[in-house]
Amino acid sequence: MKTLIISSILVLGLTAKFAQAEDYIFFDDSPTSTSYDPSWCFVNSPSLLERIGEKFPVDETTVFMGNNSLRLHWTSQAGGNWGAAVAEIGWPGHDLGTQDLLTFWMYSEGVLTNNDLPNIYLEDTGNQKTSPVNMGAFVDSIPMGQWQLVSMPLDTFYAVAGNANMSSIKTIFYGQSTSDASEHTLFLDEIRMTSFGNSDTTAPAVPANLAAVGYDLHVDLSWTPVDDEDVAGYRIYRSNWGGTYSLVGFAQPDIPFFNHFLGETNLSGFYKVSAIDGSYNESELSLSVEVSTQSQDDEAFLDMIQRATFRYFWDYAHPVSKMALERTPGNSETVTSGGTGFGIMAIVVGAERGFVSRSDAASRLLELFQFLETADRFHGAWSHWMDGSTGEVIPFSQYDDGGDLVETAFLIQGILAARNYFDGADPVEQALVGLATTLWEGVEWDWYRRTPTSNFLYWH
Repeated sequence: MKTLIISSILVLGLTAKFAQAEDYIFFDDSPTSTSYDPSWCFVNSPSLLERIGEKFPVDETTVFMGNNSLRLHWTSQAGGNWGAAVAEIGWPGHDLGTQDLLTFWMYSEGVLTNNDLPNIYLEDTGNQKTSPVNMGAFVDSIPMGQWQLVSMPLDTFYAVAGNANMSSIKTIFYGQSTSDASEHTLFLDEIRMTSFGNSDTTAPAVPANLAAVGYDLHVDLSWTPVDDEDVAGYRIYRSNWGGTYSLVGFAQPDIPFFNHFLGETNLSGFYKVSAIDGSYNESELSLSVEVSTQSQDDEAFLDMIQRATFRYFWDYAHPVSKMALERTPGNSETVTSGGTGFGIMAIVVGAERGFVSRSDAASRLLELFQFLETADRFHGAWSHWMDGSTGEVIPFSQYDDGGDLVETAFLIQGILAARNYFDGADPVEQALVGLATTLWEGVEWDWYRRTPTSNFLYWH
C-alpha cells in the first residue's frame, strides 16, 4: 500500500458504527484488488466514467479503512450521463425503516466545489429508483487531500422515493450532476447505512508488545490484540529515522500481524500501531519498534518461508474447527479438507522447529480431530469443502457434494503424520493418537471401488 499521510479528519454529522450487525454495509473492502464485484457502472457519451468492465474500480493507494477503497473517476458532459452503483455482497434488499443515515468517507486529491459533487439515488430489488439527491447539499466544504465523512439523512430519499420500495433497497448509485466538462476523482470508503444510536466516543486501548522482524525485502510486525469486541482493526504507521509517522497499512481485528513490503535491503525505520473501533475512535499510538531489512542466506530464507507457511495454518485457521480456510481473503466459513492435511503437517513442523510449543500444537490438533469426528462423512470420507462452524458439506460443484477421496487422502496423510509425531505419554498426545487412529480406520477405502471386483479407487 502506498504511504498515505492523514493530517486531519473532518467529521460531519453523526459517526457511523463500523462493525454493528444492524448496519447495512454496502462497501468496506473489496476481496479483489481491481474491481468490486457487487457493483454496476454505465456511461452514455459524451460523458466519461472509469470502469473495469462494468464494475466499480478499486484503489489500494488512497484508503481510509481496510485494504482498499472505490475510485470514482468521471467527466460530466452535456447530453451525456453516467452512474456507478454499489451493493452489499450478495445484492440483498434492505429495509431503510430501521436506519437513519447514509454515511461514507470521501477523499479528493484536487479542488472540488459542492456543485461538482455527484448525485446520489437508491434502487430497490425491482430496479425502481428514487429521484437523485445532490451530495453538495450535505457537505460544507471539500478539503483537498483529507478524508471527510459525509452523512445524509435517509428521510431525504423517502421524500423523493417515487415508485422505489424503501423496504427493499439493494444499491446506492453515484451519478452525473453538473455538466461541467471537467475531469474529477473521488475515493469512497466505508459506505453504509446506520442509525442514530450506533456511535460512541471512547477510544480502544493501545496495542501492546509490538515486535518486528526484518527480512530481505520486507518487515513482519506482530502485537498483542486489544481485548475489545468493538475493535474494527489496527492501523500501522512507519517513520524513517524518527520523523513523521505515516499510515502504511491496516490489519483486520482478528489478525494482529502485518507484512510491510519495502523492496529494499538495509532499509531502517520505526513502526507504531493503533487500534480503531467501530465508531472510528482511534487509540494512541503504541510504543515504537525499530527494525531494518537485511540480507538473508539460504538457511534464513527457508526459515522465513517455513514460518510464513506455518502462520497461514496456525494464525489464519478457522476459529471453531481449526481447519484450513479454502482461501484468504474469501468466505470465512469455507474450510478445505485436503488443505487441512497440509496444515496438520505444517503444525508438526512448527512444533519441531519451535514456532509453537509441542503442547500447544498437540492441543490444537486434538481440537481439530474432535471436529472432524463430528463432521459430515460419506463412508468415512470427508467432502472437499465444509462449513468450519458446523462440519456440514459445502458443495464444491453441482455434482460434488459428498465424499472426496483425493481430499480425504491428503487429510489422512496429515493425520497419520501427527499420529506418528506425537508419541509422548502426555494425556493430550495419547488422546490425539487414539482419535487419529479412529479417523483413519473409519475411511471405507474399498467402498470407493464402486464394484467389489474393481481394480481402481474412484474420486467420488
